[in-house]
Amino acid sequence: MFHHKSSAGVRLLLALVLGAAMAGESRLAGAEPDTPNATYLVDRTDDSAAATACTSAPNDCSLRGAILKANTTGSADTITIPEGTYKLTRAGAGEDAGLTGDLDILDDVAVSGAGSGKTILDGAQKDRVFHIRGSASNPLTVEISGVTIRNGKPPQNESGGAVSNLHGYL
Repeated sequence: MFHHKSSAGVRLLLALVLGAAMAGESRLAGAEPDTPNATYLVDRTDDSAAATACTSAPNDCSLRGAILKANTTGSADTITIPEGTYKLTRAGAGEDAGLTGDLDILDDVAVSGAGSGKTILDGAQKDRVFHIRGSASNPLTVEISGVTIRNGKPPQNESGGAVSNLHGYL
């Protein structure tokens, strides 16, 4: 049974609960604070894992870098990819942090190209192109549109040369 509390007591309880929630908040090591629903504009075609700034400065956001950054925000972000061919060149199939091989998606994201005949994502036969890695308790929502995905190669005895979807809504 609930009892009427004074408004000062309710405010104190609310402050304690909010303080505890904020103190217990966890972040990935080295990750920036959450950026709700950010949009990242890819502005280079190379496959750099270091180009993760994704600011308005020129030449600081590769496709891999944008995905790595979106993986750290804890919110549904958008990655916009202009016309061009984006070839995955960082060999290293089987690595699941997104630094090499396929593009590992670990958070909700929308990936939007300039059109299926204009934005080409090329796996270069090194690995699959996208690897969506949600969990049963935290399925991901991923939207991929306006792109052609080609030349992906799944690891031996696996399927999904373009996309491997583990616990996600695609």
